Amino acid sequence: MKSHRAGIIFSVVLAGLLGTAVHAAAGFAGTWVLQSQGVTITLVMQEGSQGELTGTITGKGGYQMRLEGQIQDGVGVGACRDDQGAVFFEAHLAGDRMDLYLIEPDSNNMPDSSKARTLPFVRQDG
Repeated sequence: MKSHRAGIIFSVVLAGLLGTAVHAAAGFAGTWVLQSQGVTITLVMQEGSQGELTGTITGKGGYQMRLEGQIQDGVGVGACRDDQGAVFFEAHLAGDRMDLYLIEPDSNNMPDSSKARTLPFVRQDG
């Protein structure tokens, strides 16, 4: 039952969005944009002095998710939440690109990498 609920939550999240310890010099902080199927998804991320990450993803119709996590070995990790639940995330930087992986939990509420979806964001000029 838990895995079915997690699958439903993850589907709602995606539908809503679409309807190394030293990291790169630019870091995770900033405004990131993804354009897909005529929809713009915006991620605004803040990075704290101790590597903590917070942010908001805004999609179609003003749909929002809150993002909280930290940087571990150069990778942003944590959870994305909305009013329906949460999914895990990993964020990987490559220059002005950030691949944000949204990962469904398994039946033990651990990340299930076989259920990951990639959102390829590009840093917005600022």
